[in-house]
Amino acid sequence: MKTSTSFQPIDIIIISYNTSILTTKCVQSIYDTTKDNISITVVDNNSTDDTIPSLQRNYSRVKIIQNKRNLGYAAAINIGMQQTLSEYIIVSNTDVIFHRNTINNLIDYMHTHAKVGAVGPQQLYADGSWQRSYGSTPGISSAVKHLLGVTFIVHFINKFFWPLIKNIKIDKSVGYIDGAVIGFKRSAFKSIGGFDDAFFFFGEDADFCQRLKKAGWKVMTLPIAQVIHLRGGSFTSIDSVFNKKRSQMLIDAKKKMVKKRYSSWMIDLYILVEKTYFWKMELFYYILVSLTKGQLKNKCILKHKIFRFNKQAWDEEKSGQTE
Repeated sequence: MKTSTSFQPIDIIIISYNTSILTTKCVQSIYDTTKDNISITVVDNNSTDDTIPSLQRNYSRVKIIQNKRNLGYAAAINIGMQQTLSEYIIVSNTDVIFHRNTINNLIDYMHTHAKVGAVGPQQLYADGSWQRSYGSTPGISSAVKHLLGVTFIVHFINKFFWPLIKNIKIDKSVGYIDGAVIGFKRSAFKSIGGFDDAFFFFGEDADFCQRLKKAGWKVMTLPIAQVIHLRGGSFTSIDSVFNKKRSQMLIDAKKKMVKKRYSSWMIDLYILVEKTYFWKMELFYYILVSLTKGQLKNKCILKHKIFRFNKQAWDEEKSGQTE
């Protein structure tokens, strides 16, 4: 019979970069909602703001690892793993506020499900509404679903029904868990060699989960465990509404993913589907710009700009290129 996780040491690794206020709020939410045997490690990617001094002033129990340069998210997780010992790990962005019992629910779930390698909570917006917390592994199938609007419909249904199911204890097998908060077992982590630090920011979560599944582990989401995710807050503290660098990094991560999985002709097919989707959405918002006025028109202009940039970024990609 397995012992309660109340007696199991739990390591929580937070990856920070120039998000002092968010980091403090994240740490405090962990202490406020969890009384078990937890240890918090903050791996800082060479922040130049008040992140480190603030943690040192307010949280003497928090272990701080200071990287000399920004190594990216995946590499920072691997460094944090080298400095921790627990079998049960939770990795978090700084822009996350933990709800009561979320950490215990995630750890209990892993503790009682031997074949589960990773599990994620349900992420919510600040107003408590549903937020995307998992997805299909990036590839031809997911791109086609995106193109045909299937992904949009599924997300809409989830948002609509969330108030009715948020307290139901259900779990679900998923392609990958959004890396803003992910719980996993050290044994699972070690079995696949950790995170691939070729992924600087974005994509490391999908790649990690895909390799876990190939190694025989299950990847699950547990909606009864919930967090507030201030999406985008941990990227930089000065993000604009539309950040070209952020969009380019997401596209580059998808390219890396498919190049690890597919042959040349399948890569070409994937890129074609992605380009077609962004071409479709660019055209859609181009038409809406001409049909709308005022604030709605301004929103359509921004959307058109975003989809045009993404289409151009995919246009520049050739399957034979290396990165």
